[in-house]
Amino acid sequence: MRTFVTGATGFIGSHVVDLLLENGHSVSILSRRVEVPAAWQGRNVTVVPGDLREPGLVIDAMKGMDTVFHIGEVRSTTAGNAAMNICLVERMVAALKASDVKRLVFVSSISVAGIPLSIPATEDTAALQDLHDQYTEYKRKAEEVIR
Repeated sequence: MRTFVTGATGFIGSHVVDLLLENGHSVSILSRRVEVPAAWQGRNVTVVPGDLREPGLVIDAMKGMDTVFHIGEVRSTTAGNAAMNICLVERMVAALKASDVKRLVFVSSISVAGIPLSIPATEDTAALQDLHDQYTEYKRKAEEVIR
């Protein structure tokens, strides 16, 4: 399977890349650095130089991939960065069919579910409090766009 991963050098993304490689998949990663990270040198990893602030590069890198794992984000502590992240997700979703991508995997956040009324919580547990910070609003809106 041909895969493309944003956020590949972060905590979650690096583990996703490791699992993909262990299962024999080829992996392209978006990175601001042009060299393959040391842990993946000599393995089936290709670096696509770029930044999430450049949606055109992300869209181009998606072309011909079987699966895209969108794990990365521009830190969304400001309204501007949150809007940039939402715009990127909108453009990625709009480009899926033309890019021939079969599956988009988006990593959201538990914060979208809010603070649970009781613990342990299940997917059916009501929220005691909904969160409305920039990060949570970006993740919530991205989920809506993808749905």
